[in-house]
Amino acid sequence: MELETFKKEFDVIFLSELDKLLSRTKNRIHNTHINGLLTHTYELAKNGKRVRPYVMSLAYGATSFEDTAPIHNQLVGIELLHLFALVHDDIMDEALTRHGVASMNSFSENCYSEVGTKNLQGKYEAILIGDMLFSFAYELFSKERGIRALPLFFELVDEVITGQMLDIRIPFEDNVTKEMIHERMLFKTARYSFARPMQIGAMLSEINSKNESLYFSLGEELGIIYQITDDIIDIYGSKNDTKKTLLQDLYNGQETLLSFYIKEHCPQSKQDTLHELSRRTLSEDEIRIARELFETSGALQFAKSEIKAHFDKAESKISLLGENENTWTALLSRITNRIA
Repeated sequence: MELETFKKEFDVIFLSELDKLLSRTKNRIHNTHINGLLTHTYELAKNGKRVRPYVMSLAYGATSFEDTAPIHNQLVGIELLHLFALVHDDIMDEALTRHGVASMNSFSENCYSEVGTKNLQGKYEAILIGDMLFSFAYELFSKERGIRALPLFFELVDEVITGQMLDIRIPFEDNVTKEMIHERMLFKTARYSFARPMQIGAMLSEINSKNESLYFSLGEELGIIYQITDDIIDIYGSKNDTKKTLLQDLYNGQETLLSFYIKEHCPQSKQDTLHELSRRTLSEDEIRIARELFETSGALQFAKSEIKAHFDKAESKISLLGENENTWTALLSRITNRIA
């Protein structure tokens, strides 16, 4: 089952369930502005990758979307939890857009005219929309067989919050270590996006529950690879392809394996160049200089060697699964080849 096929069929049930939940809330109140926020929530939800419910389905043992029927509520719950996290993440990043439309905080801000009011009000309302989405996620996930997976659901919630705390704290640490960067990648991406959804899928399955811990460890490897490739794409990707502003990690002062390598292994002149390019908007010439810096310093090659090490570990774990080996190998290659 390919991701695109899954996404097309999943979106039908996901958006339908979300619409029901939002309509239920709209019917309780009669406020035009709040109903507008709820309508925009639906617009935000339309364009996601659906990676988390997809890998959860594969670990469940699904070879077609029809096979996922017994866990539809859990799949929708996982994606709603992701939407909650995105809304809160955009507040902290003060992001203006998400998935090609206004972020929730930006949409709310634009409903107010007074400068002093709009910024705070936008944040307040976005926080509440995020909280509502978390409530929806828990409501759906805990239905039927989801009850027995609730401890893992709350592990996932705890880890994504911890990962976000690390994400906003690390730029202010004086001495960032490789271990700290790895820990952030593990909590913010690997476990949240891959390991826990895969573990939950296996737990809920009658055929794959024996491999629950193996799916979890495979998910960690997939997630680390995904994050490192994401960090490389942030530097070398095309804005048209990523639909994001490039070199955001540099702008935010966020440490990645690439910037860590320069600070730990390169002469002071290269470290000074990295510092000069950090925490500000770069011109086209400066973007070129930054890209050359990461390549000539050896940082890019170092990051690729880390990907290769985790790729080999993932391949080894896939070989132990004994089922859907081709599907998992294809997903591993797809994640890795994003920087090909």
